[in-house]
Formats: sequence, structure tokens, C-alpha cells
Amino acid sequence: MKINITLLMVLLLSFSVQAQNQKQFKDTRNIYLLDVTLSMFGKAPGAKDIFDEVRSELINVINATTNKNTEIVIVTFQDKIIDTWQVKATEQGKKNIIDKLNAINVDNVPKQNTNIHGAWKKGRSMVHPEKLNVVFLLTDGEHSVAHTPKSTLYSEVGAWADFASGKDYYAFLVELTEQAQDEGLREIVQETAQAQIISGIEFFVISVEDNEPVINTHDELSFHINLVGDRLAAISEDFTYKILLEDPNFEILNNAPKNLRNGRSKIEIRSKKPIKKLQEELDQLSQLEFTIEYDEEKFPQVKLLNKTILCTVKNKKEKVLNIEVLED
Repeated sequence: MKINITLLMVLLLSFSVQAQNQKQFKDTRNIYLLDVTLSMFGKAPGAKDIFDEVRSELINVINATTNKNTEIVIVTFQDKIIDTWQVKATEQGKKNIIDKLNAINVDNVPKQNTNIHGAWKKGRSMVHPEKLNVVFLLTDGEHSVAHTPKSTLYSEVGAWADFASGKDYYAFLVELTEQAQDEGLREIVQETAQAQIISGIEFFVISVEDNEPVINTHDELSFHINLVGDRLAAISEDFTYKILLEDPNFEILNNAPKNLRNGRSKIEIRSKKPIKKLQEELDQLSQLEFTIEYDEEKFPQVKLLNKTILCTVKNKKEKVLNIEVLED
């Protein structure tokens, strides 16, 4: 008796999926650079006492971190770096770092000015090359030390783009009050790739679970998208987003807004021309660039790490190996 066994040879696909999984499950390091100057406690002309509120929000963020492999780094600063604490997001690790936060008060911090340049450099030095790094610099005021001019700060922040290029490094300048709104610094941050501004104490950071999907023109033209974050439930129920594609060969089917609360969504695309003609014209490997869009004016406290999805398009049938097995 003859039995035909067909084995799908998917070595190339396996490598691709493996690479995706490595990116998808890359451990995260969240780095919080926390201003502890006296103005944070209301001990400066015109300053409001916001420290307890900021600390409470930061503790909420820490408690909501569910992945035990996530690293939490907190750096307190004034003119100089005061303390640096680093833990894994286990229950004990979170308790330890929260206890240290709760121990901060107006009586046990120095009386120095605000050195945002020094804090930014410290945050950059804490970045781990093999992790997804998110740096938050939280301050209620402008850079105010005489020994380092603002121009040096602006250059340092502007250099983030080259430092983070092609890597999972993201930075946020969190302006806790209006007094922190340095227009020169804001302009630099807005022009710097992988850096954003957050205004206010409460904020939510989300990311794409897998932003490098793979499709094949000889198979179903679809992939799934899932936006993830530690505090999705706290984001407004009416938060929606759309996936955009501008391409001469492909378009998105049924591209209705997607609600964040609905979780994983399927993105279906189709060829703008007969599929056979498309297969003849396309290279064996190409890319589609999708963009995620949401109402940033309505949801200014929601920040998406990367709005781009780079989809690999394979234009080649998978090799099939037929093995004939003979049985008596």
C-alpha cells in the first residue's frame, strides 16, 4: 500500500515567526525619572503641592504592572541624582519600590534646583539594549541649573532620535504642571523620533503586541492586531482607533473603527488588481506600512508607543515536500 505524506517546508516562515515572537515577548523596562525638588511639595513661589498626587498615580501604575518580568526603575533627582531603585514587577518587588516611594517627604530631600539634563542622561544610561525601554521624565518645572545651559539640554534630548533609531526605546517628557512647559524643549521633543510630550499627572501608554506581521499573496491576506497596556480598563470605553494603508497594490477591507475594549482584531486586505497579475509584479519579499490613527485631541493622555505596523508580504508559495511511504 502507498501512503503519500505531504510535509510543508516552512523554514523561512518559522524564522519569521520566531523573530516576531522574540519581539512580541521582549521584556520591558519602565524607567521613571521623578523630580523631587521642593516645588513638587509646594515649597516655591507659585508652586502647588502635587507630590502626593503624583506619587499616588505612580503607585497605581506600578501596581497595575502585571508582567513579572517587567523591570521597574525609579530615579529621583534634583540638581543631582538622589536615588536609583530597580526591581522586577513581582509582588515583593513592587512592594519594595512602593515602600521607598512612600518614604519620600519634604523633610528628607535636599534643597537643590531642577537639572533635567542630568536626569535625561541618567535615564538614557539605564536603557537596556535587549529590552523594550520606556523612559518617563516627570517634572513640575523647567531646567534651572546654572552649570548646564538649556542649549546643552536641548542637544541631549535631540540626540535621542539617533540613539533610539531602529530600537525599542521610547521617551516621554511628562509636564506635571504648566510651569514645566518650556517651549524650546517642547519643540525639540516634538521633532524627535520616538519621543513624546505628556501634559498632566494621569497618562496611559499602549503598544502594538505584534507590529511586524507576515502575510502571503498565495494565502489569506489578513493578520491580527492587538493593542496592549497595563491599564487598558482605565481608558475611556469609547476609545477607538483605525488602521490606515496607502499603497498602490493593496487596500483594507471593512475598515471600521475598532474599539480598544474589544481586544484582538482581524485586519483583512485585498489586492487592487487581479491576484495573478499582482503575484507576477511583486518581488518575493516586500513590505506594507500600516498606520494606527486615533483622536489625540479627545484622548491626549493616551500615548501609543509606535503608530507604524510594518507587514512583510511574501510572494512565494511555500515549498512542499512529498514523501512516499511504502507499507507492506
